[in-house]
Amino acid sequence: MEKRADKTESILENLFIDRATEIEEIGYYETKEFGKPEDVRDKEFSECEVGFTWSRERDRGADDRLNADVDLLSADELPRNLSIGNNLWFNLRVVIPEDMAGDPVYLRFAVKPEESPKLSPGKDKPEIESLCYQDGEPIQAFDQGHDSLLLTEEAEGGEVYNLLIEVGNTMLWGGLDVGKFILDAAEIYSVIEEVETFYWNFKILNDLRKQLDGDSPYYRKILKCLQKASEVFPLQSEDNEELKEGAEEAMEKLQPAKDVSTEISEFDLITTGHAHIDAAWLWPWSETVRKCGRTFSTVLKLMEENPEFTFLQSQPHLYEFTRERYPKVYEKIKERAEEGRWEPVGALWVESDVNVSGPESLARQYLLGKKYFREKFDVDPKITFIPDVFGYSAALPNIASSADCPYFFTQKMSWNEINEFPHHTFLWEGTGGSKVLAHFPPADTYGGMTLTNTVEEVKKSAETFKESSELDKASYLIGWSDGGGGPNRDMITQIEVINEVDALPNLKFGSLKNFFGYLDDHKDDLPKWVGELYLEKHRGTLTTQAKTKRNNRKGEFALKNAEILSSLALIREDDFEYPKQELTDAWKIFLFNQFHDILPGSSIRDVYYDAERDYSTVFEKAEEKKNEAFNTLVTESESTEYVTVFNPLSWERDTIVPVEYSTPPSGLLTLDAEGEEEPVQVSGKSENEILINARKLPSMGIKTFRIREDDNSRESNLWADKYHLENSLIRLEFDNDGYIKSLYDKELDRQVLKDKGNKLVAYRDIPAKFDAWDIEEDLYEVGETLNAPEKIEVIEEGPLRATLRQTRLIGDSKIIQDIMVYKDSKRIDFDTRVDWHERDTFLKTHFPVDVYTNEATFEVQYGNVKRPTHSNTSWDRAKFEVPHQKWVDVSEYDYGAALLNDCKYGARVDGTDVNLSLLRSPQSPDPEADQREHKFMYSLLPHQGNFQESGVIEEAYDLNVPTDYYFVEDMEGSDSLLNVDGPGIIVEAVKRSEDKERELIFRFYEAWGRRTSANIVFNFDVDEIYETNLVEDKKKKLETDEKEIEISFDPFEIKTLSVEF
Repeated sequence: MEKRADKTESILENLFIDRATEIEEIGYYETKEFGKPEDVRDKEFSECEVGFTWSRERDRGADDRLNADVDLLSADELPRNLSIGNNLWFNLRVVIPEDMAGDPVYLRFAVKPEESPKLSPGKDKPEIESLCYQDGEPIQAFDQGHDSLLLTEEAEGGEVYNLLIEVGNTMLWGGLDVGKFILDAAEIYSVIEEVETFYWNFKILNDLRKQLDGDSPYYRKILKCLQKASEVFPLQSEDNEELKEGAEEAMEKLQPAKDVSTEISEFDLITTGHAHIDAAWLWPWSETVRKCGRTFSTVLKLMEENPEFTFLQSQPHLYEFTRERYPKVYEKIKERAEEGRWEPVGALWVESDVNVSGPESLARQYLLGKKYFREKFDVDPKITFIPDVFGYSAALPNIASSADCPYFFTQKMSWNEINEFPHHTFLWEGTGGSKVLAHFPPADTYGGMTLTNTVEEVKKSAETFKESSELDKASYLIGWSDGGGGPNRDMITQIEVINEVDALPNLKFGSLKNFFGYLDDHKDDLPKWVGELYLEKHRGTLTTQAKTKRNNRKGEFALKNAEILSSLALIREDDFEYPKQELTDAWKIFLFNQFHDILPGSSIRDVYYDAERDYSTVFEKAEEKKNEAFNTLVTESESTEYVTVFNPLSWERDTIVPVEYSTPPSGLLTLDAEGEEEPVQVSGKSENEILINARKLPSMGIKTFRIREDDNSRESNLWADKYHLENSLIRLEFDNDGYIKSLYDKELDRQVLKDKGNKLVAYRDIPAKFDAWDIEEDLYEVGETLNAPEKIEVIEEGPLRATLRQTRLIGDSKIIQDIMVYKDSKRIDFDTRVDWHERDTFLKTHFPVDVYTNEATFEVQYGNVKRPTHSNTSWDRAKFEVPHQKWVDVSEYDYGAALLNDCKYGARVDGTDVNLSLLRSPQSPDPEADQREHKFMYSLLPHQGNFQESGVIEEAYDLNVPTDYYFVEDMEGSDSLLNVDGPGIIVEAVKRSEDKERELIFRFYEAWGRRTSANIVFNFDVDEIYETNLVEDKKKKLETDEKEIEISFDPFEIKTLSVEF
């Protein structure tokens, strides 16, 4: 009986398709340009037929993208340099035959690769993505999940359709490695609707049978009904009327199987269409533009045909792609959004990474994302919608709450490899006690009804929902995803049938917004999860594509510094025009490249050439606007006698500043306005460079120093030789292999390390599956300590800095490290340059700190978290590589050490062995990942007491935020935006407000994890001060004492103030 059911289903699958007719009039036009219908309609088309083949013939390499004249914010015209091969335009003249009159008629069009790509979600060859135009406007795509276009619901016969189809050269998952394509189908067909309805009912029940225990009564009942339906249906008939009548009779035989209730019959799956579109991944963003046009056209066509169907879509940047390239599609989206059927969802500019992205970057993701949806769609998104991100920082609830986004949605935690996450719906508590209401769809996917059996998926959703005792609803997202596509007609039909089968849950189209409203009404009954949502997979993405990660760290600070200096110029000079739009555009470009397949390093080579070009744009714009602001504040000079130093940090700062200085004499000193002298050092690291000791730099301000010759000889408390570095506070001794064998704290009379420090180890790194994404738990089982340096030399010996340079070789690579100690500082910097050409290798550095502790503290965005350094539980063991931001600290009661970094994000603390991940060399999807020169710096900071009071946080900022300097005409006065009196209170950003020209936004946060208050003095006249959220909605007016205000903070609290002046 089971075989008969399966055989009947396979026959029915194609039986409802009637009178298929191949299209005879087909022409093609080949081009490598990103054309539009108006560009090609008058070109000369050549005749072709089904079976016609062509080649990609890519003539522009990935590196051509680096210098392409392109604007990421303008998708209307895409330049030739971005082309990844031939595009074909097909001109089809479709005539509906008279014998199809009265039936629904479809066009089936399919282009296939001649061979399967290396990466593809299914077993069959995927379809090449195409977009069909009628009268110059897109109407629907042909792609992996959509091979048929409904031409008419009831044909008259004789209708003529002139269609233009743009066939690109990508598949659902890119497929840029495929070189040849074939026109696989171009035909029209009609449908026997009664037979189609019978087929889907038969299939759903047969699939349900397969999910049941073969001995259960319901299994036998379904099987009996399927058998009876098969017996009365005329499977061998070719008469349409007989087939229709047989289908109606067979449907009656199925009804008893549909009328059986189960324990999940009353469970509701709030269903909505979705198309997860990676902003870039196995294809560059220029192809994402076209994926948007295809996907959204398809969704709109489906909405025309199905009034109950709803759809959600995130990522404002993709909406902007669509508005630029497909303006009429965009307008239709707005119409459907007004109807409530299209839901703009997610508050972020793109679905960004949230482990590597910095604090202010995430604040801007919310600011620009929410602002876009408010202005363009009159919608205020409340959901942080990031279903495919590789783990979620404990800081995210804090940031999201500060952005007035109380809800959180993902499904990625279902990917855990070791521990099953215990909840689907819960309150997620992050740093400082912040909370959001989180929901994971129990189907464990954002692309339901695509790659797994639909009945299995919906049944599993109801039966495995972990909060079923508290809730009777969960969410269910359907549609082809990753490369876009979205739902199709078959999915809508299956939903209709499933809703008629009482044994299955109810699939109700709705919105995620209303669903979270339902959850909110029941949140008091829900469990709570405290701390990060650590994904037990894809740990390698904390390190892969190191150049992109460095640009990410440097880019965020570059933009913030430009804003701070522009804000200072705005309050000091009435005629200064704050470059709001230009900086906002630079932020949008920067934020786009935090997408969760770009920044983590899991994309193809083309994507990283694009990113490098984009980062260059960001750096150039930040530098340009910073210089314009500075020139408003002071007068630059070609003389090198006076130098003004800009400190972007929110505390008075002493720091060493490298200054370009032609042919420096041997003896120099600096004088400030108070006459305080400091020695100047000629740099040994760069020609024509001096080091000045810039002391008492004002908070977020500028200070001028005079450089003059020094007639006096100055004593230095710095000593260096090939095996020894020392200052007044610490002494380092190196072994014959160049590693630190002793790090002695002279002030406290103790050793800092219990074994070799800065031990560089190259580990074998061969992931089981996802090269760029994963590292395996056995990574540390096979590793080789790097050999002794080929060369050791002392290149500096005070009076401000002493530097020992070590040059090492590993395989085909070279590592040059400058190990630096400073006057009166315990911080040791490891300035590193690597020419990296290894394969399947993971480079780490180790510092085994001599303290007793079972936990380590890691900086995250706007705060820090503690993690155990043991493997007591499976949850502990799974965290063998963890994310962090600028520092990690291990300390006992009164002593410890912190490892700081300027662009590294992966780390591990095993006991008290702190190791930092430096470089990887995966070979897929980018075979050249990280095969280049790299520059980075990390630092070890021994300290007395805890990390809060010993300055770890400030030193990490100092490492990451170098000062800027400008030569000026004379001794300019010092200037500062504000003074903050309150330890542990950081000003993370200052910018002009979104709405007013004479209003500044100041973003503060509490960094120690305590309740405290701070006295803030603004160094300019203040009119009014308001407390706002991250998106600058004013919440309450604050009382001030002229320029001064006292503010209280909870642990790790983010506070945003708008200051009108």
